[in-house]
Amino acid sequence: YGVSEVEIADEHYPSSADRQHVLDAMAGARVWRGLRAAVAFTSMTGAPFTRAYSSAPGDCSAFGFGCDNPNGSSVEIYNAERTAAHRAADVSVQWSQAAGPVELSAYLQVRNVFGRDNASTYAGSAPIRRVQGRDGSTIEWHDRFESGLPRMPMIGLRVAF
Repeated sequence: YGVSEVEIADEHYPSSADRQHVLDAMAGARVWRGLRAAVAFTSMTGAPFTRAYSSAPGDCSAFGFGCDNPNGSSVEIYNAERTAAHRAADVSVQWSQAAGPVELSAYLQVRNVFGRDNASTYAGSAPIRRVQGRDGSTIEWHDRFESGLPRMPMIGLRVAF
């Protein structure tokens, strides 16, 4: 558990790097002679971001906030929102064999094996609709993010002298 803040004009806000709850776990085992298998899991709370949007529909529709109309764009409270939680599992298999003074290794690794989206960089917001509640009217947002690392298989070969 940890908290990271920034101070701007005597006000305290969450830092962009603030991840209050983080869990990293790894397990590995030698399966047979030079063959090893491992799994790693990472889970963390979402990253803070500052919502930005445009009041005019024609302003920078690719990003969701007002590049062409700076007077029509708005930025909310610094880092007041958070992305969804980040979770990823990686698996790997490695084979190693010594041949005299040389060690040969080959591995196969699959990152983000479950293919989670894991939103990364904030890319703007667009209003979906206004919702009336007991406390008044609020806006429902569609927040856009760049996708995180996709499922990615990797193979490698290592020769150590």
